[in-house]
Amino acid sequence: YVITRRNAGPIQRGAMVNWESETIPNCRLIDISGTGIGFLKNDNQKIQLEDIIRLRFKLDNSAETEIIEECEIKYIKDNRVGCRMLSNNPKLGFYLLS
Repeated sequence: YVITRRNAGPIQRGAMVNWESETIPNCRLIDISGTGIGFLKNDNQKIQLEDIIRLRFKLDNSAETEIIEECEIKYIKDNRVGCRMLSNNPKLGFYLLS
């Protein structure tokens, strides 16, 4: 994930770290539903409720479909984060139905 917008104001200098790399994952998805995503973060980047982040991940289907989704942070406890997806991604919807 990478923080794209902070609802409480601009992102502080240095807070936006581009972790969208194939080799350096900074979270592990633990839950996906039609409206939200849960993940465990494994970095020290400070995120806050209502931050908007961009998640980039591949599905575990045979095509390894890449998903890039903007989400709003709704829940944080320790390193566990829950967020609401801001759009309906048809690729993800098809995956959840199969």
